[in-house]
Amino acid sequence: MKNSALILFPIFSAVFFSSCSRYTRNPRSNQNSDVVVAKSYEHALLNKDLVEGALTFDLIIYRNSASRISWETLIEQIEYAKEIFGRASVQLNVLGLHDVIVKETLLVISESEFEGDINEFDGTHDFYDRIDKQKAVLSRNTADLFTAISRINLGLHDHRTISIVVIDEAKTSWFEKNGDTWTKKIVETSALSFPPYKYSNRLPLPFRGFIALQELKSEEKYKKTLAHEIGHKLINVSHESMEDCPQAVAHSTKGLMVYGTGTEIPGGVEGRWHQERLQLSPFLYVKEGSRRRYNKDFEQSGKYSDSIYGSFVVRPSCQ
Repeated sequence: MKNSALILFPIFSAVFFSSCSRYTRNPRSNQNSDVVVAKSYEHALLNKDLVEGALTFDLIIYRNSASRISWETLIEQIEYAKEIFGRASVQLNVLGLHDVIVKETLLVISESEFEGDINEFDGTHDFYDRIDKQKAVLSRNTADLFTAISRINLGLHDHRTISIVVIDEAKTSWFEKNGDTWTKKIVETSALSFPPYKYSNRLPLPFRGFIALQELKSEEKYKKTLAHEIGHKLINVSHESMEDCPQAVAHSTKGLMVYGTGTEIPGGVEGRWHQERLQLSPFLYVKEGSRRRYNKDFEQSGKYSDSIYGSFVVRPSCQ
């Protein structure tokens, strides 16, 4: 590694990347596979500060080998996510870091299709109830990508593992009311988290942990992008904060779950129970020897008000 790289990144990153060449593999695939592993990287140093008995979640990254997102940027985002969730007494365990070669047609995805009846939206004033009535389902291309990734998981993928897939282009969608008419809005986005509250039992169980990333910008406010997307999974909320009602897009200076520089995971009703919901997440476990003891799984497929959260819900969703 060039000396200039050592100035730009912590010593850890320099050690990590200098060791990568010792762990590269030739591309491997099953017959007719749409995704193959090109390289797998050593990641033990990322887990050097794990402690026994702490709530933990597992993370795997599958980076499209032609991606404009560098490993240096991804490692910085992992370290920042560790710091953010660590303040809420949750630790991140990296299970794998892989470069993959992906069939070109799978690198551009849209988040979802909707099977709900738009005519039912007007009678629903609660944000999360309306989201559930939209009945989001994965788009065909997204399902094909996740299926292909699952087939090359090296024996590590599990529906309780957060699996990051780095792609080329991602689009998200939601419904907005214009006058008396609900219209579907589609925009390009830097990431898609496929949260349980949005998909419920319409998200196939093997795909529950997937997140898609297509861009990580360098500005300060984007440092938390990975942690923010993981938050959609683990806290299971939309964009909301102590100051903001849940909505499709929300900007604020406070809170991990809105767009901006904030990284707080607040507790209590004034914090919309984010910390309490995080610590109950089915993606979290405590290590007991070689065994993982996971939190209780969803009982209503991950709806916002799933009974695993008990009283840690805000009803109505905005007061």
